[in-house]
Amino acid sequence: MGLKMYEGTPGVYLQWNDTLLNSVVSLDSAVLMPHGDNFIQFSSGAAGLVKGYEATGGTSGAKMMIMGVVVTSGTLAGGDAQGVIFVKRTNNTPAVSGESLTYCTTLSGYIWNPGYNQQARALDITVERNSINFTEDGSTPTNSAGTPPSMGHVLSVDTDYRRRIVGWGKVKNFKMINSVSGALARVNITVLY
Repeated sequence: MGLKMYEGTPGVYLQWNDTLLNSVVSLDSAVLMPHGDNFIQFSSGAAGLVKGYEATGGTSGAKMMIMGVVVTSGTLAGGDAQGVIFVKRTNNTPAVSGESLTYCTTLSGYIWNPGYNQQARALDITVERNSINFTEDGSTPTNSAGTPPSMGHVLSVDTDYRRRIVGWGKVKNFKMINSVSGALARVNITVLY
């Protein structure tokens, strides 16, 4: 996870690598049109990590308002969530990688958010392990156990290097699921603004 540059355009990079993909996953509004001026990668996320919460860095004293939470692995209820929080800094103290915030541990310091108050305009998607079924029209993809089985476009590690989805309508309606029920895919998505 982090900041990536593709063709001179900055984007937020996220990786799904979990049983979350056994169910349909949509991209959260926090990443589609983020309102935080920075983002922080996190691990050990717990249930109190929610939009509107003011967090303070345990080491740095950095203060920030959480503007959005995107979980890419684990669950907040289980205390093992990983992902990205979009934040608005409320003081000038920088956050420190590896410090504890209430309800999570940071994996990075502040990273400038290239999508601050902008709509996502494209997605770059790659699959590193197994395959996914996806849709970009708002319909719901299914996997091998779904009804009907295997609905949606297939994106596979073997046949595709990178898939780009362009346009707000397609980006906001993007949904994905493991192609084969229980076969965990690893999916990388860079959201471009």
